[in-house]
Amino acid sequence: MKPGCREIVLSAGSKPIGFREIRNNPSFRRSKWSPIFRISFSYRFLLALPPPPGDGDPGRLRGRVSPLRPTGGAGLRVAIVVTSIGWIHHRRQRSGYCTEDAAVAFYGFMNAGIEVVFASPAGGVVSAAPHVRGYHHNEHLIARFRQDRDARSCLEDTVALPKLFADDFDAVFYPGGPGALFDLATDESSRALLEALFEAGRPMGFVGLGLSALMNARGSDGKLLLQGRKVAAPLEIDRQFTDAPPHSLEPLEQTLEGLGAICTRGVRGSPHVEGERIITGQNSHSSSAVVDRILSVLQL
Repeated sequence: MKPGCREIVLSAGSKPIGFREIRNNPSFRRSKWSPIFRISFSYRFLLALPPPPGDGDPGRLRGRVSPLRPTGGAGLRVAIVVTSIGWIHHRRQRSGYCTEDAAVAFYGFMNAGIEVVFASPAGGVVSAAPHVRGYHHNEHLIARFRQDRDARSCLEDTVALPKLFADDFDAVFYPGGPGALFDLATDESSRALLEALFEAGRPMGFVGLGLSALMNARGSDGKLLLQGRKVAAPLEIDRQFTDAPPHSLEPLEQTLEGLGAICTRGVRGSPHVEGERIITGQNSHSSSAVVDRILSVLQL
């Protein structure tokens, strides 16, 4: 059997029975199930499954990391955290993460030699938000990302946030997308990850509505991380282009200001970034600048 693989066995009572024992059993040879078993035995390699990642440590990563193992980057690893909400039931509306933000971060970190891990609150398959033509600056990069088999394989098996360890990552990036308002804004695992990375002094990037993930995060002193901090909140007119539903009756920027954040506003449809360790971008046009600042903090 191939090393590192597990053999699936049948059991009778508490004693496991392997393929060889069943095949050589005279009574089984005369049974009606013998021909079927011979067929399944001929394809034994189909049942030789590789052990899931992290079997040695049940709490470690079990989803897909970037299949292309980059060179360089001093062994750094970055988590790209996307929303698990692909459909808003009470609004009967498609949702998801912003493809442009995810694509810019994925290729930006990979080109710098950093390993990328996609994560989401629920894990597994995630959905992209509806594409708005004419709003995005990186249409060619979006097309490449959608056709990239390696990127798609990561997004079809994201790591569940409860299974992440903050000390395994050197930075984190939260793309925008309307779904973030419905799960990342209140997800406890996301909040714990952000708080741990902040205490470790590691950079965190947020673009557009992804900033909502920071609303409930607190420092070791109990104060909200947003309190007294300048952030580039998405403008109401930018949110209209992303077809984003309101998080409350107030615009998101008013909600952030109510939590003590100092919201700065750039020109609509233009890059606008704030922060050094907590790096925020106003819209998808700012995603490249947010990635560049993270790389600068990591000294790459």
